[in-house]
Amino acid sequence: MATLQSIRKHSGWLVAVIGLALFAFIAGDAAQVLQPHQNSQNVGEINGNKIDAQAYQKLVEEYTQAINFIRGNNSLTEAENAQIKDEVWSTLVTNTLVGEQAKKLGLTVTTAELQAAIDEKGAKVVADPALAAFISFSAEVFGPYGQIAKHKENLAKARQAYTAGLLEWKKGEPSYPDANFTMRLTYGTVKGYSPKDGVLYNYYTTLKGVMEKEDPNNWEFVVPEKLKTLWETKDFGQYARPDGKMPVAFLSNNDITGGNSGSPIMNAKGELIGLAFDGNWESMSSDVMFEPDLQRCINVDIRYVLFIVEKFGGAKWLIDEMTIVK
Repeated sequence: MATLQSIRKHSGWLVAVIGLALFAFIAGDAAQVLQPHQNSQNVGEINGNKIDAQAYQKLVEEYTQAINFIRGNNSLTEAENAQIKDEVWSTLVTNTLVGEQAKKLGLTVTTAELQAAIDEKGAKVVADPALAAFISFSAEVFGPYGQIAKHKENLAKARQAYTAGLLEWKKGEPSYPDANFTMRLTYGTVKGYSPKDGVLYNYYTTLKGVMEKEDPNNWEFVVPEKLKTLWETKDFGQYARPDGKMPVAFLSNNDITGGNSGSPIMNAKGELIGLAFDGNWESMSSDVMFEPDLQRCINVDIRYVLFIVEKFGGAKWLIDEMTIVK
């Protein structure tokens, strides 16, 4: 019970500290930390902690047995065995980093506490329909692992060749950094665009456009009745534009890619003004070549997000916790 109270008390700090620990780990010496085959006694080192080879191998064997049990056979391919080793190493990394921070915050669980939890809830867990469902379809889920691992290897080799080709093509020119585990910033301007003669797209859209696109026969364009009522009564609260219109989205010429959805869009003062979520039709080729005159990032206006939270979702208490800059 004391542990649970400590977790509740420190939950916010725990998330922050774990995040910092993961960042420190990722930013560390990858060659030293991520290679689980350094000598016969230790398979590697995680944040200064040496990992014993025998302990690592025991975990690999236990993981392998679990996979074999779930799949109902004992035959694993070379690729599957390699993937299991990678999964075990990744788990070790996570558990080590999280465990260290939990220990610093006093969020440890004794053997007696763990056994008491098992005695109290163990039978219910085993009888849980969710566990039975998992066991029933796990063979189908884990069955294709071998082929997936094989395709991953082929894809990794193809990506290497593709990246080498891009670097050779753009030799001497700046290249984008790898998006994996790195923070990337891109700058741009809020602006519309003209894809062809006589066609001009404004830089913003409003709730009126949502109503114009309504299609009750297409689930993607169904408009909830409550949103319609808010539109009809013009109940936009503090989020309407000076002209009384409710902003929904805006365009910018930021260069984004897959995985950027949800990224914050900030103004020159560092204030949150929107969230990136898509690109226009002309931006389909942006991963190969960026055309600033045509390609646009589509962002949801933060005023629309706040409007939905407060007026549509009825969660004004969240708004009260924020500092709204006007």
